[in-house]
Amino acid sequence: MGAQENKIIQICREGMKKEKEGKQDEAQILYMQAWNSSSSDYERCVSAHFVSRQKDPDDSLEWNLKSLQHADSCDRDMVASFYPSLYFCVGFSYERLKNLKEARKYYNLADQNSSILLDDEYGKNMKESISEALIRMQKID
Repeated sequence: MGAQENKIIQICREGMKKEKEGKQDEAQILYMQAWNSSSSDYERCVSAHFVSRQKDPDDSLEWNLKSLQHADSCDRDMVASFYPSLYFCVGFSYERLKNLKEARKYYNLADQNSSILLDDEYGKNMKESISEALIRMQKID
């Protein structure tokens, strides 16, 4: 079964639709449903990445780290393209918590892994976000 047909991916897509409609609470319910229904490290990586979209920065960091942990337990080829985003999100969580040393570390890891990103809209946006984060970190030095 490809990622498109995966039940967990489908649930997360529904959650993204709810987010776009401004229905954050409904989106979180769907993301938690995806997490609770996950049966593999790949599915846990994906669902935790979405559950991490929390208002509370401590909760967000916890879920981002879970996502990264599950990615590390997967076949690297399955999740290689996820790493720039995963590292970026962990870095952003640390930045929100004012832990700039850890934020820098993860933003640098995102940058080091960004060459795998495609030259599509998502890839360009992700590279730009990473670049902006690294610039913010330099300004703080």
